Amino acid sequence: MSGSTKQLAESVDRIAEFAGKHLATKIGELEYEFSRLDRVKVKSQLQSFSINKELLAAALSIKRSAAQIDVVLHALGILVRLPSIMEDSEIVESLSRCREFGNEAF
Repeated sequence: MSGSTKQLAESVDRIAEFAGKHLATKIGELEYEFSRLDRVKVKSQLQSFSINKELLAAALSIKRSAAQIDVVLHALGILVRLPSIMEDSEIVESLSRCREFGNEAF
């Protein structure tokens, strides 16, 4: 497993552990637990819930990776459908990504 793949897997594990089985329930619990706390108590609650910069970094890592899934879906969708839209005599001359990704070869 490459470093970035391992990091992503670890990030997903961290967020899954934090969220538990029901993310909405967890968020509701946090809203309740953090209501009407002063600064010192907020810091204490953050520690008790294991909410820290590393957890935030894990969520950001997942967000960055998920943002790229549209590119993957687009490319795979085209490749998977090629055989069904091509005539037997047709030859693929080139593949390219949409303009938003530049003019590099696909």
